[in-house]
Amino acid sequence: MAEIKKKKHPKFLRPNYGRKSRERIGRSWRTCRGIDNKKRLKLKYMGASPSIGHRNAKATRHLHPLGLPEILVHNASQLEGAKNVLVRMASGVGVKKRALIVKKAAELSLHVLNK
Repeated sequence: MAEIKKKKHPKFLRPNYGRKSRERIGRSWRTCRGIDNKKRLKLKYMGASPSIGHRNAKATRHLHPLGLPEILVHNASQLEGAKNVLVRMASGVGVKKRALIVKKAAELSLHVLNK
């Protein structure tokens, strides 16, 4: 399975990240809402903000890093007719059904992500 080449984009850091201690301002992106916020005003020295131009190509969107689409499976019968996909079992699937799904996926030569 070939890996997909995704578009590169800058790291989108929160406004004032690195100014206070790491516990107070986390790394995860949150949009700016303050009236005087420099990042919301798109001042260059504050760093990049996410915008529609950073979006990935349609062909590579919603794909697993291995380059194939994923399907969520609750039982072995949902694997019928599946080709060129990666299988992810639902979290509520028990041990017995998991074994059946793994066996059926092996017959169909499908890759199971969470065995």
